[in-house]
Amino acid sequence: MLDYQKLLNFFDEYISHYRELLRFETEKLRLIAEDDLKGLENCIGREQALVMKTNAFEKKRLELMPKEKTFKAIIDEAPIEFKAQLEARYLDLSRAVLKVKEINDSAKDVITKKLAFIERAMNGTSSQTYDKSGAKSASKGVFASLDKDV
Repeated sequence: MLDYQKLLNFFDEYISHYRELLRFETEKLRLIAEDDLKGLENCIGREQALVMKTNAFEKKRLELMPKEKTFKAIIDEAPIEFKAQLEARYLDLSRAVLKVKEINDSAKDVITKKLAFIERAMNGTSSQTYDKSGAKSASKGVFASLDKDV
């Protein structure tokens, strides 16, 4: 039989971990947005530790929960005295996981845009720049002016 109190305690720890992961990912997104490469470099060890901890939690979750049942199914079958508590943990964990995913998606978007900008600059292609009067500039990007001097 499923030990519901043990499951509740586990999910309290798991939610706490996801909140820590959320704080880390939020900080990492800030570092990405600010182009703080040194700060990002300093995050690598902490990120690896968080990933390893996440993997350990997942392994423990698989040991605690029946393999053929989802968390939602376990809540549906739980004794009445555990249902509300399990539902609250489910909602908290779902929100934390979704927020981590949203932040990771935002970081991916920022990185993609920064890489596209760098690629355009490296290729000397125009990126719709304008002069002081609001007219399109004839500049071919960052390296166009450098080519003239070389």
